[in-house]
Amino acid sequence: MIVLGTHVFDLMRLFAGDPISCWADVWDRGEAIGKQHAREATENVGLIAGDEIEAHFTFPKQVAATFTSRARLRDTLGPWAVELVGTKGIARILMDVDPKIYISKSEQLNGSGRAEAWQRFDKPSETGFAAANRRVVEDWLKAIEEKREAACSGYNGMKALEMVMAVYESALNRSTALFPLRNRQHPLAK
Repeated sequence: MIVLGTHVFDLMRLFAGDPISCWADVWDRGEAIGKQHAREATENVGLIAGDEIEAHFTFPKQVAATFTSRARLRDTLGPWAVELVGTKGIARILMDVDPKIYISKSEQLNGSGRAEAWQRFDKPSETGFAAANRRVVEDWLKAIEEKREAACSGYNGMKALEMVMAVYESALNRSTALFPLRNRQHPLAK
């Protein structure tokens, strides 16, 4: 969650704004986490816990989002993704260095509520890490020129990280975490 989930949380904020609250359950080998489950991440990003996460966020304008991560389903489900469900259809963003975006309009849903056909929404002209990094740098340069916040800013990174901490805060306290978080320390710290 702290490595790839932050990208999902970035997208949640992009589409829905800043979260209002979070309720989460985090399990480690079938047991609800406690501080005793905290361990250092292999990516050198601090403490983590759990191998299954179910987090629900509320946003302004009655928007809700669910984040689900289950280590045991990694090979079954394929790439990590975001789905946006609206009144006129669904957008599915398959996350990777080269994201793939598919849409299904509500009139394409069959009687069981499943999409009959997904249509590719866009296709980047350039692919790979170099192209992805170039898009980030181009946005930074435009942000400087236009005197605005870059999409990949320290502020947005902090807000995504706050969502990660809210998941742990909620799971450890078995209660709803409200934003902005009052506890500015890592919830898993002893």
